[in-house]
Formats: sequence, structure tokens, C-alpha cells
Amino acid sequence: MMCSTSVAAEDLLELNAENLTQLALKNSSDDVLNEYAFHILKTKKFNEYYKYKKDDNKIKELINRERQSLDKALESVDTKARFFYKLKTSYQSYDENNLTINLGNKFAGKRQSIFRSHDHIKGLPNYFILLIPNLDIQN
Repeated sequence: MMCSTSVAAEDLLELNAENLTQLALKNSSDDVLNEYAFHILKTKKFNEYYKYKKDDNKIKELINRERQSLDKALESVDTKARFFYKLKTSYQSYDENNLTINLGNKFAGKRQSIFRSHDHIKGLPNYFILLIPNLDIQN
């Protein structure tokens, strides 16, 4: 079963850790962006990092290169975004007379957490905590 709504002429992003991280980085300070660029170097380009690990000037150069790449990628990210959230689920009950489906409580209250990563980057949380302002939006 699939339920969907359409939003006229707007591209909605999927509500996931990657898109939330991009939005968070777009709204972050230079210190956080530099820390994230260093993290990318250490985790995704580790061959270069460990090759020049003891050369501070080369490491700074590599961080600057990653930062430029990050800045270029963030140019296309808006400072605000609208998201959609999708969830595969089975329904608990179906009322054929009223044509209603009970999905149960898929959101635990007015908060929803989305796991970002186990890594610790200054300025970025390991979890994004979403505060759902009211039950109409939640439903």
C-alpha cells in the first residue's frame, strides 16, 4: 500500500541523515566546515592523509582542497528545505465501512531522531532530533 501527497512544483528532499547533514553544513561556521573537510580527508581519502600525515603544510593544503570541494557542493544547497519522510509499514487494522487504516504509532510522540553517524565532528550531532510541532503535521 502506498499513500502519497503532491506538492506543486517543489522538489522535496527525503528526510534522511545525508540531506540533514548537508543542510546543517550549509548553516555551519567555517570552523565546523574545516573540521568536516578534515574528517573527509581522514575517512574517505585516508591514503593521501596517511601518506602526508607528518607534513603539516601538505595536510593543510589537502584540507583546503577538501574545503573548496565541500564549499562547491554546498552552493546548490538552500539554507531552508522541505522534506518528505517515507516509511514502509504494515497496517494494524482496516475499517472497510469508514475506509480508514490504523497504522499505529510510527512516531513516538512529538520527537523523532535520525541517526547521522558514530563519528564525532565538532559542531555536528550524532543524531538529528526532529521536533514535530503538532499531531496534524505528524499524521
